[in-house]
Amino acid sequence: IMERRSAPGGVPPYGYDKQHQTASGQVLRTFRWLPDYRKQEFSPEGKLVRVLNPDETVKKAKSDIVRYVPSTPDRVAIVQRIYAQCCDGYGYHYIAARLNEEGVPSQTGGNWNSTQVKRILENPAYRGALAWNRRTVGKLHGVDGKGKIRSKKKAEGDHANPKEDWYVVEGVHEPLVSPA
Repeated sequence: IMERRSAPGGVPPYGYDKQHQTASGQVLRTFRWLPDYRKQEFSPEGKLVRVLNPDETVKKAKSDIVRYVPSTPDRVAIVQRIYAQCCDGYGYHYIAARLNEEGVPSQTGGNWNSTQVKRILENPAYRGALAWNRRTVGKLHGVDGKGKIRSKKKAEGDHANPKEDWYVVEGVHEPLVSPA
């Protein structure tokens, strides 16, 4: 997957849609997630084809590549605004409060909170990179940054891994913000 630079499974980061392409780069379809986790499927020309329920999936060929592409201009602008306000010295709570005051819906359609803002600011996807192993859901074992299996000191569920254990591939898709 890392050699082909395909986006990981699941919901894309806020501000991005997922686009399925052939190995030669031809666009097959684009998916946009709605706040209730339904997905809108768009044709290569950008026309709405259908809306899929959260449990519905679309098969893709093994040779196809899934890329993050910028979503709607309003979603992209929100991400850029969050980064700009952080660079101006504002904290997570302040940024979330301003978005809520203005009635800007979060990715889930509800109010923003400081954790959502923090996750956006810490996600390498916004600078055009893909990252794997940011979280571990295994209870007994995990993987370190060198690819070695490590046992856990105690049985844990889902938790964040330290940044040195992340696998990051830069320059995979269009960034929404400057790496700086």
